[in-house]
Amino acid sequence: VWGRDSMRCLTVVVRRPSDSSSITNTYLLSTFPASTRHSFSIQSGSERILPDKMADDTHAKSCKRSRQDDDQDLQRKGKKLKDSADPNEEPQCLPTSQRQDVPCGLANLGNTCYMNAALQCLGSVVPLKDFFIKKDLNSCNCIACEVSSVIRQMWSRQPLRTAVQPTNIMNEIGKCNERFSGGTQQDSQEFLLSLLEQLHAATKVPCSEDPCSSSTEIDACISGNVEAERKWTEYLNKHGKSVVVELFEGQFQSSMKCKGCGEFTYKFDPFMFLPTPIPSTEHERPPLTLRDCLGVMFKEETFDGKAWSCSKCHQKTDMTRKLSISRMPQIVMIYLKRFQNDKYGRRVKLNTSVEIPFRDLDLSSLMSSPNHPSPKYRLFAAINHSGTIHGGHYTAYANREGQWFHFNDEYVTKVTQCSERTVTAYVLFYEKDNQRCMTEKANQ
Repeated sequence: VWGRDSMRCLTVVVRRPSDSSSITNTYLLSTFPASTRHSFSIQSGSERILPDKMADDTHAKSCKRSRQDDDQDLQRKGKKLKDSADPNEEPQCLPTSQRQDVPCGLANLGNTCYMNAALQCLGSVVPLKDFFIKKDLNSCNCIACEVSSVIRQMWSRQPLRTAVQPTNIMNEIGKCNERFSGGTQQDSQEFLLSLLEQLHAATKVPCSEDPCSSSTEIDACISGNVEAERKWTEYLNKHGKSVVVELFEGQFQSSMKCKGCGEFTYKFDPFMFLPTPIPSTEHERPPLTLRDCLGVMFKEETFDGKAWSCSKCHQKTDMTRKLSISRMPQIVMIYLKRFQNDKYGRRVKLNTSVEIPFRDLDLSSLMSSPNHPSPKYRLFAAINHSGTIHGGHYTAYANREGQWFHFNDEYVTKVTQCSERTVTAYVLFYEKDNQRCMTEKANQ
């Protein structure tokens, strides 16, 4: 049920167990008598879900209206709806099958809002979209082919009668990870990570670059940048190159300093997400910002010497560790760790309001080398979660060709403005500030 006042609507979704496809119809609640239980049936030989016959004559007549009459009625009254301006407000819109001025939505196959939100954000990554549209990947039924097919439909200029059915994506990813085979609520960030890993495996090509060195530790006189590049090359040689690595993967650098002799040891690890904690807000403090959250993740830590031994002085002494980024990806994905354990060990969701910058996100302070500053980034998509740890709903916001849209499964609405403060933002997608303009010019 969605909408407001006289425009409250009821959306009925029926899923076919045989092939996991679904049929969806929407009705105005005003056509139903209050305080009455209703049942629905699929009309034989059609794609319509109709309310079963009621004793009330007025309601019975309204149920006999054709699908075309329903659509015209919704479209006529839907023109009175304003574009949603509040990202925390449920969108008021028509299914994309009835509108030609919005991108295509994705059908909910049964608790698959987590998948739909992730796919809409991925479909908004312009270089990834260009890769799948330009490259012929329809020769097999692998996950890359299925994602390519869905992204092509998302960006199709042809009017679509119904929302896109991402059934094959769910089936393919379910083969490698059963938890995503459908039917149960799942975490959208975990789904996105699993999908990108499978896309890398399906599109990777071998890499055989020569590392500049084979040592595993750095001497104090050697530049950290040199070692970072060597470690990155070793990683590519082992795991291969792909569009996923090119766009989404970066490299962490952990700098560990022995407090006894002052020796530095460096460790490098690839990453695809920045898992950002949300600081406690029990005491009064200024409004929480994304910069505050990143500061907690990258702050210097001190460890005692019980579990660490210095490689130079061979003593178990205290050490400090500072996390930084030696290689920044083109697309920076930040997920706010809203799902955490409380002090009693219970799993809870944090509905803390965080201020999210839309432009000019400067990540230079997170880089390992000040000689290679990071460019500024701007937000172009976000996965949102509303509800609790036990049950909720995922939606997405994304910028398509300069216009922001809100994606709620098959329902898509234009957004005229977005609030920078939000309690629902979960996964944030940032791109280099000039990247989209350069990409769009190259495609013209």
